[in-house]
Amino acid sequence: MDKVNDPLDRFRRFARLRMRIVKRVGVASALVALVAYVGYWNMPLLEIVHLPDVYARRSGDFSANVTGWMPRFLVRRASFRLNDGAPMPVGQGWPRDRPPDFTIELPTDRLQAGVNTLVIDVEGWLRPAERLTRQFSYNPTPVRLPLTVDWSQAALDVQDGEWEKIEIDGELRVRPKPGEEGYDRMLVATGAFPGDRRIETEVTFRHHTIGRFHKGAREYGFGVLSLWGGHPDDSSHRPRRGWSFALSWYWSKPGGMGNEISYRYGDESPRWQGSYRDFELEPDVPYSVLIEVRRLEDDQGVGYFEQRTKWWKRGTPEPQRWMVLDDRSAVELPDGEYAIALLSFNAQVEFGPLEVSPLK
Repeated sequence: MDKVNDPLDRFRRFARLRMRIVKRVGVASALVALVAYVGYWNMPLLEIVHLPDVYARRSGDFSANVTGWMPRFLVRRASFRLNDGAPMPVGQGWPRDRPPDFTIELPTDRLQAGVNTLVIDVEGWLRPAERLTRQFSYNPTPVRLPLTVDWSQAALDVQDGEWEKIEIDGELRVRPKPGEEGYDRMLVATGAFPGDRRIETEVTFRHHTIGRFHKGAREYGFGVLSLWGGHPDDSSHRPRRGWSFALSWYWSKPGGMGNEISYRYGDESPRWQGSYRDFELEPDVPYSVLIEVRRLEDDQGVGYFEQRTKWWKRGTPEPQRWMVLDDRSAVELPDGEYAIALLSFNAQVEFGPLEVSPLK
């Protein structure tokens, strides 16, 4: 029989060819795995995005936050220590921090005036642990009004998410970094202080991000937290779940602009009070925002907060009527010191400088 057509010989040649292919594929796979492992070995387990050099005054549940990036599939465990204190978990979880986002919440009572040291320990899989050490300053000096928040001078003091500065018509503004919009992206404008306040700023809405990054999202909004008291919750839970605020904003659910005051501890049911007016929101149009907040007393001497708001297109007359809301019937925010912050919820929006002045 011709050897070329010998079935047994053809089988032997096929078997040898298959073995060569298997060996080459095996070597290629091993090289790919080696390259992937080397890449994993050199990939940072945690990256800090926002940690300002100086934090302004904090109070109560209003913490100094550090935000950044930490891929959950690479990290076994992550904790931080502030000024040689006890280790605490790095906060990462829905809805505030969808991985890979994280938030480190530095408690007010552990901050010391002057220089502070933050140590972050991260453990990965089949690779050495990492330790990051950073120093920052804390300035507990009381905030004094009037003041101007000029973004060319102010640091980005972020509570959640990733923000950036952008120049528009020769003026620096701030916005959530495109692609990083989501649940309650929050930027601190001032430290905490007591008392009444008048806030003036300008905001431009570009577009919402419903369905772009988080398909479950059905609402969006943006505005100014005239009273921001932080996240009241048990100290062992990170990221914390509660909130304490007064807010002037546009919210797509009622399709209007309005006032909102709310308090929630941990995962308890929130106490909430809101009032909205129909508002036809136009993209790429600058809106002037004016907010006044007062601490008043009723006939029985019981204190309460009242917020009143105006929004109007830049270049048009300021409205005569205020939208007014107080927290007497449902919320009763605690008296104390509150910061001012900017809020974006599933929206791309730009905020201008803020003017903050006292009220008589």
